[in-house]
Amino acid sequence: ALRAGADACSFFVPRPVDPSPIRSPQAVHSALLPYLAGRELVEIGTRNGDGMMCFARVARRAVAVEMDQAYCAKLRQRSAVLDRASDGRNFSVHCKRYEQDTPDADIFTWWQAVPRLTNEGVLAHLSRLLRLGSVRESAEALVLFDNTHGPDVASLRRLRRRFRHSFTVHFDEHELCLRLLPPHHPDRRWCPRARGKFTVGIVPISSA
Repeated sequence: ALRAGADACSFFVPRPVDPSPIRSPQAVHSALLPYLAGRELVEIGTRNGDGMMCFARVARRAVAVEMDQAYCAKLRQRSAVLDRASDGRNFSVHCKRYEQDTPDADIFTWWQAVPRLTNEGVLAHLSRLLRLGSVRESAEALVLFDNTHGPDVASLRRLRRRFRHSFTVHFDEHELCLRLLPPHHPDRRWCPRARGKFTVGIVPISSA
């Protein structure tokens, strides 16, 4: 997967269930792979798992934390398919709110969905778990920000000082968005946001 480069996740997940901006872009997923390789990962708010189907190919262990039961059913199906293909079981699903069930990991990642899932809320939760000894001291968050979306821009401004490192990823899934969402689909109105750039901020949980 790492050798596939910038298009790795498009290659390994050629038929995504969701388009951007319903989920984070596949170009962003690909850019995360070097940080995930050989490490333990928790993704919060996995939805149908287009990102996790790529992440689990390089992570030592990958856990999807998803509170929606319909998405959980899809995630378990996709996890089983990947497990059979790789002859292993490194992709598991926790069907609960992240506040109720957050396993320990090297890396935590998510893309906020205000108001039910916010960057500051997740970081505060992970910081509490670290103080309680439930999350390792070396844990880091890979926080995603859509540079055209107001709540993300505001959160990026507030959190930038906490970053150990950050980088920008350009993406264009506009045609995919139009193809996956029929003309009368209520989410098709978001397709103009299916191209642009994301910022990824790396935040040590110990500093959050």
